[in-house]
Amino acid sequence: MKEKILEDLAEWGHCFISDLHYASSSARIAELLRKFPFNHYSLEECSYCFSYIFDRPFAFKQWNEINSVIQSLPLKE
Repeated sequence: MKEKILEDLAEWGHCFISDLHYASSSARIAELLRKFPFNHYSLEECSYCFSYIFDRPFAFKQWNEINSVIQSLPLKE
């Protein structure tokens, strides 16, 4: 169930799943993504999660790709 990662991420960040759509412009969500244990999920689940958050397709093949996306996010304000 790929949606579980979104539920877990929202719960982890004390927010709604719909709040996650603003990651590219929200330092708070970016910080949440930096701390979330993505390694507890498959690359497919992570791809689904990032596709939802950023509203564009992701298809991660390696873990370092996730880290690259996270590193490109704005720092906490």
